[in-house]
Amino acid sequence: MTLAAIIIVMGMIVDDAIVVAENVTRQINSGVPRKQAVIEGTHYVVKPIFASIITTCIAFLPLYFSQVVSVIRFFYPLVIYSYAGGKPF
Repeated sequence: MTLAAIIIVMGMIVDDAIVVAENVTRQINSGVPRKQAVIEGTHYVVKPIFASIITTCIAFLPLYFSQVVSVIRFFYPLVIYSYAGGKPF
């Protein structure tokens, strides 16, 4: 797994956590008891969150099976060294 993939996944996790927290807060502000608000707020957004995760995985699936990935893996060190100011070879 590349660093870019880890960053993308962490961003998705944080974004999904914010969505759940906002929905739970909305439930609490509308007068629902805290425990019930957590259950209802999470239940309300679990399907859209799951759908967004699945669609992201499906969108990147062709890249996983493509031959371009091997070419991209060759250029990663060149890009990293050029940003660091070093010489790759």
